[in-house]
Amino acid sequence: MVALVLATAIPVFIYGFIIGDDLPVLVPILTPIVVGSGVVIAMITFERQGKINQEERNRNHSKVFLGRVIAGFDEVENLLKDQNNDRVIWIHAARTLLRAQDLGAKINSPEYKTVFELEVDRTRAKLNQILSFDEGDGNKIPLPPQFFFGQKNWKEDWKNKTSLHKLAIETKGSGMKVWSPDISELPPQFKTGPIAEKSIVAIYTFLEYEEDFSDLLEPIELWNTNWMSTWVGNEQGARQYIAHREKYYADDGKLFEAGTGDEVKVDP
Repeated sequence: MVALVLATAIPVFIYGFIIGDDLPVLVPILTPIVVGSGVVIAMITFERQGKINQEERNRNHSKVFLGRVIAGFDEVENLLKDQNNDRVIWIHAARTLLRAQDLGAKINSPEYKTVFELEVDRTRAKLNQILSFDEGDGNKIPLPPQFFFGQKNWKEDWKNKTSLHKLAIETKGSGMKVWSPDISELPPQFKTGPIAEKSIVAIYTFLEYEEDFSDLLEPIELWNTNWMSTWVGNEQGARQYIAHREKYYADDGKLFEAGTGDEVKVDP
């Protein structure tokens, strides 16, 4: 639009300059063109400024949302880091996690969205550690089913292979209790029982990757140089490991060459 106005006005100005004294005759013609061009330029400037203001608002909103998300993730970690199996705490943690995810979905500023994705990965890694335990030999395994029945001695139940049927009966509770009100006594407190199923699903679902997840490691290419050609650097052990993984594979207690499938003799 501006180009069109200028394309019309400039030749008229040039013509007016050439004819000299007849320039006043052109004033009525030029005035609408100049005014129109000013209006168009003002509209374009207003539109651009509007876009800038909207982007700034999006960034400010995204910044606030990100702060709330990080606080929510941190709270979930703090609630579960002691590996408690308290029904109330797990419900609170699940609700907090869902709220944090909802706020994260509202982040639309690219730079803050990237930080949000980093926080999701960090929280997933942390919760994966929290939701596993060491059997005592350094080997970490997922929390066993006995954990989710809410018993404090769940590790003993796991080691003793306590039946889930038995735990289900033990944690059912006896229902209502008869109590005579007494101002000097607290009313009987009921056990909270096993962890709520929906809170379990909400937390463990968060640990799963989305179907459209794009792994940043996918385009990484493995080293293709001979590990013996590089003797300097901190990656020597890693290079040797990768070279061995590419050349050999193990199956059924035996070692084979990756290229030929021939068995490799291994010294005892």
